Formats: sequence, structure tokens, C-alpha cells
Amino acid sequence: MVKLLPNVYGYNNPFSTMEYADLHKIVIAALLHDIGKFSYRGGTPLSDIFAEIDRDQTGWTGSHAKWSADFVHRVLKDDLIEDLVLHHHHPAGAEHKHYAEIIQEADHISSAMDREPREGEGDVRTEPLKSIFPCIAQPQGTGNTKERYYLPSILSLDENPFPLTMEDVTRYQTTLTRSYDILWKNFMREAEILIKNPHPDTVTALLKRFTARIPSAVYKNEPDIPLYDHAVTTAAIAHCLTVSENENPFLLIQGDLSGIQHFLFDVDTPQDARKGMAKRLRGRSFWLQLFMDAVVNEIEETAGLFAPSVLWNTGGKFLILAPNTPTICRQVEAIGRTVNQHLLDRLGGRICLVLAMVETDKEGLKDFQATSIRLTDETGRRKVRKFADCIVTFTATGENRPLDAYCSVCGGVLDDSGICQSCKDHASIGTRLARARYCVRSTRNRHPISFQEFGLRTSYRLTEEALPEPGDDIFSINDTRCQVPGGGARGSMFIGNTVPVVNNDILTFGNIADLSHGAPRLGIIKADVDNLGRIFAFGLPKEKRSISRIHTLSDQFQFFFAGYLNRICQEFVVFHDLCENCRAKVPASERTLITDKDENGASGKQYVLYDTEDVCERCRDKAVSKFYISYSGGDDLLIIGPWDAALDLANRIYEDFRRFTAENPEITLSAGLAVVSPRLPVSRAVALADDLLESAKINGRDRIAFFDFECVGWRDGRNGYERGFSTLLKSGKDLEEGIKKGVISKRTIYTLLRLWTQTYDDPSTVSFEETTAQRIRRKRYLPHLKYMVVRNVEKKNRETIEQMIIPVFPWIKLPVYWASLRMRTDKR
Repeated sequence: MVKLLPNVYGYNNPFSTMEYADLHKIVIAALLHDIGKFSYRGGTPLSDIFAEIDRDQTGWTGSHAKWSADFVHRVLKDDLIEDLVLHHHHPAGAEHKHYAEIIQEADHISSAMDREPREGEGDVRTEPLKSIFPCIAQPQGTGNTKERYYLPSILSLDENPFPLTMEDVTRYQTTLTRSYDILWKNFMREAEILIKNPHPDTVTALLKRFTARIPSAVYKNEPDIPLYDHAVTTAAIAHCLTVSENENPFLLIQGDLSGIQHFLFDVDTPQDARKGMAKRLRGRSFWLQLFMDAVVNEIEETAGLFAPSVLWNTGGKFLILAPNTPTICRQVEAIGRTVNQHLLDRLGGRICLVLAMVETDKEGLKDFQATSIRLTDETGRRKVRKFADCIVTFTATGENRPLDAYCSVCGGVLDDSGICQSCKDHASIGTRLARARYCVRSTRNRHPISFQEFGLRTSYRLTEEALPEPGDDIFSINDTRCQVPGGGARGSMFIGNTVPVVNNDILTFGNIADLSHGAPRLGIIKADVDNLGRIFAFGLPKEKRSISRIHTLSDQFQFFFAGYLNRICQEFVVFHDLCENCRAKVPASERTLITDKDENGASGKQYVLYDTEDVCERCRDKAVSKFYISYSGGDDLLIIGPWDAALDLANRIYEDFRRFTAENPEITLSAGLAVVSPRLPVSRAVALADDLLESAKINGRDRIAFFDFECVGWRDGRNGYERGFSTLLKSGKDLEEGIKKGVISKRTIYTLLRLWTQTYDDPSTVSFEETTAQRIRRKRYLPHLKYMVVRNVEKKNRETIEQMIIPVFPWIKLPVYWASLRMRTDKR
């Protein structure tokens, strides 16, 4: 049965009553208009019916359209889509001329925004996709001028995520034709899911998997825009041009969820809320992610949008490009008002959805920076008027209950089991997420994770098996493959979902602390990208500040923080239930006894976790990550783990992030790392990590602050004297090794800390740079240090110890803390 497009677009619009199927196909045609470039680069021969078509029919710059039409003819077998992609450079020859003109105009708008003319001509056989990161430079900087590239490949967590130099590219292969050929054949195999009237969102997901690492244009333009990003923005623009006849046909809708930290970590009675906190915290974080997806999906469903219209939805923020019509504006306002009223009534205003909109014309879309600033200003105005359009009740509601009838975490009413429904739901989500491979979404079927109480029709289900019901959308988690048959949308989502799971249960924070060597402490890592707002607003050169490049930049950060972080965290592991041979090789010092506890704190089953790398192939599947990703996505992260492994992880994240961003000195990361007792309420531990992160930012950025607000750069300073985090961490391990070998005593280690305090710990309010300079200049510790070494270290080892300590002495706190905490025996 043909579904008609709802008349939400109003005002004598000839497309108000167009067949919904036509709009559906226009969007798909816009997505696939340049897919022929992909097949052509792989050397795919044309079918006979398209080989005979000349340039008079496709346009002089549109020969690739024959390959696009050939793909549609072979796979989709849809005459309308085939007609539109074949003639998108020459609409006069199209049977559906008006639709072809729309796609042509959308392509021109997107291309005009994206493509930068180049000197000379490019060659698709030798030039891969350029990384966007080297060209980013903030106003006062110059950025990194050495280009980086991606070989044609699938977008996947299993592939190498780091861009290569051109020297590396040519070392791997002299021509890219073979890579394109292999990639195209894999694409064609998976494109079978598109048969029989595919959903535009499914087409979008497939393009993201296979075309996010290949350039849109090479011959006359710089190859820095992925084909996927050009296709998506073209489809979003075409949708707007098809539906809106307004002189400003585009509507940018920005959503910002305010109060995330407060919702996640503030609990009513922290001391009583420790039990089950690990499950609830992860569940709460993912609940918020699904909540924002539900808001976006409500706007999509109401306004008749598809996935290409959602430019990004990460880190509690989203941006949608929609047709500008009065009805859509009213509907978006109504959605925001309804959701916020429920948030105010049910959550007491802990979180608030801020929705802002600005309309623009084609020129405004091309000057995306100026339009983005207008949108940010409008969002800021609305943020200071939270819940202004909601009904606020000042009279008492509900019923009187004793204090112990309320949840110690969120203040909700406890049920007969002694747990409130909200916390029970969050704990269930946290448990299921650790094992889930798919997230099912529907506005028709009622699934366990529902947002109907907030005025949203969407509900979700986390599952290990892909068994969708009719009308369900299904998304694979951290896997860009989603070969699931059915009529709904198919896609993927990156989620930081790594948690330590044993026997289908998440380890408690106390258990995680026990995985530390020495003192049982937790390490709380909180980090984010420095000056991200300025990078998005001003980082790209003015002529490159287009929606497609911003879309690319957002996708890249999301891939790293929501996806790739899982890979890093899964390399820091212990093992459970080893075979007898592997178990025999693990010394007692590398074994941790874990005791299961129920929700009431009663002890249950005990088991041992083994900290080793020497395991057989069969036992490798029994790995348990040491880390608990509370949240990661957008540009920030919060990770909890054993304190010593957390220090190593922080260093690894930074180094991989710099490689990922092409070593551009203008794209940096700052972090705060709190080392705390597992008995400290999580909200206070996170607040401490947040304070440390703020200290790192205040003291110059591109730094990490830890322990008692010691702040250092990640790498050694260019002056040759300042020591960075990675060097100090290695020094700490050297000191620990010296203690184990009896070369230096524990007492000597503590003496170093006292000597440092006598030398540097005088009250001071000078800047970080001046503090660093003072540490480098002051040498009065040297006589005391040499005397201490003579008194406490054997003569044969003195020179080694001095070479180990003297270069790092101004920053000796980290090495001393590392060695002293690792050598404690108050646990095992």
C-alpha cells in the first residue's frame, strides 16, 4: 500500500501530497549518485546497456553516473532511482526531470561547500583519502603541515585506525586499484541487504562502512572529503529542497542535554548507594545515550526525516538538517516542551533538553561557520531559560512516606524488593550492555527500555541475537556489519561498553581496585579534547569550513572515543578460569581472589583472576578487561580501573590519540587522574578527577594532573629539561624494579619525597610556566641527594641510581608515588 507523505510541510507545497515512496527514493538516489566513482576505481566493467551511453546523456562531467546507474540496475532494480543517478549531471535527459534537478542542485551545493580546487590534476590510482587533521590549526597556530592518508578500507574497529604518511602508502602499494577492487567486491556482497526497497538508513549505514575511507573527488579537487560524507550531506540537502519551498529552505536543529554530570554522579545519600553502583553507573550513562537517540528519532518520525538528516548525535548533543517549514518548527518546539515537562516532573529538573533552531538559505549553508555561530548563540540564550515553557507546580504533591522508603541513589520510591524501579532499570541496562551485540529500536513495538513516560514513542531492547520483530530497527554494537534481513532500518553504533565481566556479572569497584598491584586503589581517568569548540568553529581554514568537513571531524572523534577506546581497554586484561597448565605458570603475586556479593552485600562464590600474558590460545577467550568505561563519546571519556593500570592506560590513550590526529600539535588532550580508595563514593571520586582535569586545563592544556594536583605535560618539554608523564611513569617503574632488586630501599624512596618538598614545596601563586622554570633552575637538592645516595646505596650502584633520579627529580612525586603504592602489601 502506498503511504502518502503527511501534510506537515504546509502552505501550497506541491510535494505535500507526493508519494512517500518518491521522497524515499529521492534520498536514496542522492546517497548513491556518486557510487559509480567507487566501482570505476576498482576497474568494474559496465553492463552493455550502460557502456553504450555517451556523454550527451550523462553530461560531460558525469561519466561516473553510468557506473552509479549500473549498480542501481544490478542491485536495487529500481527505475526511478536508476533514472536519477544516471542523469544527476544532465537532468534534461531524465524521465523524472524535476527530481533529477533537485539532486543536481543538492550535489552542486554540497560540492561547492566541500571541494577545494587543486594545482594540477590528481590520480585516483595513487592518491588515497587525505586525513582532515593535518590542516587544522587554531587562529594563533599553524597546525601540522605533513599530510596523512587512509588506504581504501572498511570502517571497522578491526582495521588500522591511524593515517599514514605518503611514504608509508607507497611502501604498502604502488597503485590503489587493487585495494578498490577488493573493497568493491566486499561491498557488492554485503549490498545484497539492499534488495527489495531498502530503507534509506540502511543505505546510509552501508555507505559509511565502505566509503568513509575513500575520497569523494581526486581529479580536480583535494581528496580530503570522504565519499560517504559527500553522499550524506547531498542526501540531506536534497531532502530539504524536495520538501521546502521557503526562500530559506534549510532548518538547523540543535539539541543539547544539560545536566549530564549531575544526573550521572550526584546521589542522594552517597554512603548508602555503593552497592551495585558499577552496574547502575554504566546503565545510567547508556540510558542517557538512548534518551538522546529517542529525541532524535521522535523528530525524524514527526518530520519525515531519514538518517542523512542527522549530521551528528554524540556526547549529549545533536545537529539535524531539516526542511524549513512552519509545521516542522512547531512540532520541534512541541517535542522539546513535552519532553522537558516530563523531565521536570519525573526527574526534578536534573537534566534539561535545550532545543534551538535557525533557518538559512543556500549561502548560509555554504558559510556554515557563520550559521553555526548563530545557532550556538541561540542555544546559549535558551540554556539560561531552562524549563521556561514548562508548568511549574509549587504545591506539595505525592504522599508522605518514611525516609527509608526512598531510594538512596535517586530519591525514588522503593518497591517491595527494596530497589526503586529507575535504579533497577539502570542496573539491568548496565548488565545487558556488557553482553549485547545488537540494539533494537522501535516506535511501534514496546521494548523493555521505553521513553514513553517522557513523551517519546521510541523504545529499545539490548540483545545478543538479531531477532527483530516487524517494524523494528536494529543496530549492531561496535561492528559496522549489520546483515540482518527485514524491513526496518539497519545500521551500527559505536558505544564505549567495555566493562570487567565474570560469570555474567560486572565486577564491583572494590573488585576492580583489588586488581591493582600493591595498594588496592581505583584510578579515575577523566579526559577531553582541548579547545574543541574552537577547533570546530575556527580550526579548519575558512575556505574549508563546510558541513561535510565538520561531519567528518565529528565522526572521527566519535570513532576514537566511542569505538576505538574499547580496543585499547581490552588490551589491559586479567584471565578467569585458566586451564591447569596456564594456571601453574602464574605466581601467587599475580592472582587476585574475588568474592561475589549480592545486592545486600552478602558474600557468595569466590574465584581467582590471573594477571598474566602467558596463556594458551584456548584460554585467550577467557580475558577480562581491567577497565570500566563509564562513558566515552564525542570528545571526552570517564574510565575507572585499577590505579596502576589506569596510569598506563592514560598514557596509551594520549599516544594513540596523537597518532590518530596525525600528530597535529593543535589537537591535544588533557586529563585528570584521581587515585582513590574504592570506599570513596563514586560521585566524590569523579568530582576529584574533574577538579584535576580542570587543573590540567588551567595550567596550559595538553597536560595531565594527578595525585595531589601535580600537573605535567604528556611528553618531555622541548627545552630538554622538563620531564613528561611518559618519562616519569617509566622512572617510577625503574624505581620499583630497583626496590625489588635491593638496589635502593623503600626508606630512601620516601626520603626523596621529603627532599623534594624541602626544595620545591614553598607557597607560590606563580604561573605553571614559572613553576616549571623554578624547578629546572633550583639545584640546591643536589648535595643532599648525593649525600643520601652515598649513605644508602652500594658504591657499584650509585652512578646508576643518580642517573635514574637526578634528571627527573624536579618531578619526582609521580615516580615515588608509583613505587611506594606498588610495593605496599596491605592487600594480598
